[in-house]
Amino acid sequence: ALFNPYSINSSGQIAGLLVINVAGHTAGDPALYQNGQVTDLLSKVASGGEYYDSRAIAINQKGDMLINVQQYTGSQGSQVGPFSSYLYNASTGQAMNLTGLPGGSGMIAGALNDKDQVVGNGFLYCNGTLQTLASLVSSNTGWSNLNATGINHAGQIVGQGLINGQEKAFLMTPVADQVPEPGALAIWGIIASVAATRIVARATRRNNAAPGRSAITVLLCACVLRLDRLAIVF
Repeated sequence: ALFNPYSINSSGQIAGLLVINVAGHTAGDPALYQNGQVTDLLSKVASGGEYYDSRAIAINQKGDMLINVQQYTGSQGSQVGPFSSYLYNASTGQAMNLTGLPGGSGMIAGALNDKDQVVGNGFLYCNGTLQTLASLVSSNTGWSNLNATGINHAGQIVGQGLINGQEKAFLMTPVADQVPEPGALAIWGIIASVAATRIVARATRRNNAAPGRSAITVLLCACVLRLDRLAIVF
């Protein structure tokens, strides 16, 4: 069998895809590589006798992983079935179906941090609760279609979205001194700094921001200058 790696942590544990053959068809199982051994994790997220294309796409420093599962139905898996995202807990050996949580229908997990906070196509998971990114920001900011692709230990989220109808990359940074902890996620707000008014807007909007809110800035290139708690991007 062929192992395709997707993510690695500082302990050398690698999350990935184990390519296997099922009834003459190529399929993928989520797998973990550590200490020279590959462990198939399909049994953690699926029952036997089904056709699946699944993979472990991310792993954090605790060894917890994100697993995305595409099920196939019909004769020999000829029809595409439901898609699910799971958060696998390395300590318990159990996987939680994030898609099965309230509001989880249609979600696709993309990244997690060491606090097991998970982001994906328009949502944030934290301590048993799923929230859409749209519900965490003010409706009059001009941002929509927020699709998160990464989250770090500080709670910063990156991704793509639409601002006033134009597609832009964004960086969402908590404004509060404390990063939201699992179970105590703060309400998020959006501050966008654009064109020549960016620095002035930063000071004004920061003073008006409520504690615990976050700042979102448009990423125009890879060069970021940090001013206080708001990233100004040139």
